[in-house]
Amino acid sequence: MDNVVSQENRTLLNIFLKLVVMKNFSNSFLLLFLFTLIAHAAEDCESLLLDNEKLAIAEEALPIQRYKYFANIYGGKLYDDYFNQKWLENLVKKNPSLDQFLSALPPSIRRSHTLSIGSKSTQYGSSSKPRAILSNSDSTFLLTFSGDPNQRGYSSLEVVIYDNLKFEFVPFEIYIGKNNNLIGPKKNPRKCIACHGKVFRPIWNAYSFWPRFYGSSNNFSSTFGHSLLKAEQSAFDDFILHERRLGRYRYLLGNETLPQIEAFNSALTLNLAHLNVLRVKKLITTLTDSQPNLKSLIRFVIEDLATDKPPRDLLPILNPKESKLYTSKIKSIQSDIRFLLDLKHKTDIKEHMKAVNFNSSIFEFENIWSPEVGVWHHDANVVFHKYRSSDENINMIEIYTFKLANLKFVIEILGGSSLAEWSMSTANKPGGLPFYSTPLKSAWNFLLDELN
Repeated sequence: MDNVVSQENRTLLNIFLKLVVMKNFSNSFLLLFLFTLIAHAAEDCESLLLDNEKLAIAEEALPIQRYKYFANIYGGKLYDDYFNQKWLENLVKKNPSLDQFLSALPPSIRRSHTLSIGSKSTQYGSSSKPRAILSNSDSTFLLTFSGDPNQRGYSSLEVVIYDNLKFEFVPFEIYIGKNNNLIGPKKNPRKCIACHGKVFRPIWNAYSFWPRFYGSSNNFSSTFGHSLLKAEQSAFDDFILHERRLGRYRYLLGNETLPQIEAFNSALTLNLAHLNVLRVKKLITTLTDSQPNLKSLIRFVIEDLATDKPPRDLLPILNPKESKLYTSKIKSIQSDIRFLLDLKHKTDIKEHMKAVNFNSSIFEFENIWSPEVGVWHHDANVVFHKYRSSDENINMIEIYTFKLANLKFVIEILGGSSLAEWSMSTANKPGGLPFYSTPLKSAWNFLLDELN
């Protein structure tokens, strides 16, 4: 067991050190990642003190000779191919009832979880009975369940496994029978397509605000934001007091404070963004194989997205026909993106208020509206942060909007493809924004490295 712990944490430490060298993250994010690593190590040490039965489960699930971590540390990649379809099938076969199955999950997965309190998925989640989302250390394995027997989705477990060879997220469903016996797993259930798209991917929000989840943010600074988090804390305290030790939730380990869950949400964001990059790379390769002339244009706009600097002018590298098309289309594309950003942030705040039963007057609600740029300001993504050039101040959101508009022009107008296929924020919706609705430089840098 000691070998398993040291191997996993040694890999995580290597990732942390590489991120420091890459300088793609703010100091606060790196500190958060380090805090998560330290907490992870502490819980592993604590797990050594578990009773013999739990130790046996952990040792069976994670023998070091079969714990197949392989890593390309550059870019923060860490892939774990142990938790694959075969492993899942064997776990169900050896543990045919729900209770046996959940208790047989490795402690490292049971303690790595978040809680959805306003789920729109096929599995219900509320503040009192949230939907649980569990993950392995690199999020190549996700498992979810609902805790409310009177609501939708209670009769199934949903699983997502990342295929490291095909660079695909693959969904599974395990049906729970009347006697809590497990049936499955069934691969690619059709009901997933409606929300997650034909090219399946998880739906997950941007750093650092996760609406309709506990641990939604710790970055609110306004009076409104503090009141919203206070309502979330109250709802979470009720859940811990009345439900956390009951039903399916009793198999969860750790994460019994909002900062712990918020730290996990941050780590999950980083993991999913990097896994999604490889999926997007495959989409780009398919596009450029049929249209080689797009390669240099795609690289150009992604290079811009990987920095905080103002966007470069795309016109000089377009041919006359493309230039004319760009001139006629770019303003409307920018307007569409501003509208999507605006709508998404408004919707996120309203839905989180509802999820934590927080009521606010219209005046307070409108106080976090930013008329300067027409973007919903929920504090976590700092709308008023300025990029300073030699002669002007440029709003970061406007910079990102312009860069996304250039990417959207190249991919959709010239390439005839769709950025909605790249997204995890909007998944299957037309007009979706890639990766997240707010800047995540590391994802763009990682994609740039992969395209080399």
